[in-house]
Amino acid sequence: MGSTALEALVSRDAGASFEDFVRGRSAHLFRLALLLTGQNEAEGEDLLQIALERAYRRRASLHRDRDPEPYVRRALVNASIDRWRVLRRRAEQGLETEVQERP
Repeated sequence: MGSTALEALVSRDAGASFEDFVRGRSAHLFRLALLLTGQNEAEGEDLLQIALERAYRRRASLHRDRDPEPYVRRALVNASIDRWRVLRRRAEQGLETEVQERP
């Protein structure tokens, strides 16, 4: 079996087991995402989607080496940190500045 065929087989197997993982653990991971976002469901869904997408890209190595949950949990925390950094960097504008700029 060639290396390309083997990689395709591993990727297909990893994809199937990753889907099983997502089905079985997504509710638990969503609760963690809610904790990280202060119970904001929309933000929690976004964080979980980011974390699962990051894990999906690495699914072949996660499948071979270990359970993907610790990786996904860490990705959730990292995505939350990234979110707070973006929010902190946005310049705050007072109401007076916005009203004065309008014609």
